[in-house]
Amino acid sequence: MRVETQTGVPPKSRRVTPLEWLGIAIAVALSVAGIAVWAVSARGGDDGTAIEQAAEACSVTSAIGDDGRTITFDTKGEDEASGHSIDDVACALLGLDLPDSMVGRIEATRALDGMQTGEWDDYTATWTYHPTNGMTMIVTTD
Repeated sequence: MRVETQTGVPPKSRRVTPLEWLGIAIAVALSVAGIAVWAVSARGGDDGTAIEQAAEACSVTSAIGDDGRTITFDTKGEDEASGHSIDDVACALLGLDLPDSMVGRIEATRALDGMQTGEWDDYTATWTYHPTNGMTMIVTTD
């Protein structure tokens, strides 16, 4: 039995949003981050702050500030030519043991929500999201 649409045209597929890509990237990056965290811990783990170690393992050391107590991400938006990749952000956040509850909050952020804040362990994250500008996130520790 053959099934056809009335118009003979396949249905239009839905476009994946950048925040959905973040969720996908986090799921994919779990294994990469696990390997990176293992590599850092295998070296002895005393080569800087946890933020510096996660940034080094994920090759985003240019995002480090405040003597290793801050990491700042600016992802590429629809109208931007450059920015951090979602994979890089996911890798570093997973290296900092970002909990699933925070992942959900980040994924659910809309442009209308403005600046968001969340905390886990010794970290505080603030972030905004807009499809045109991407996501800006600052993670700090004491």
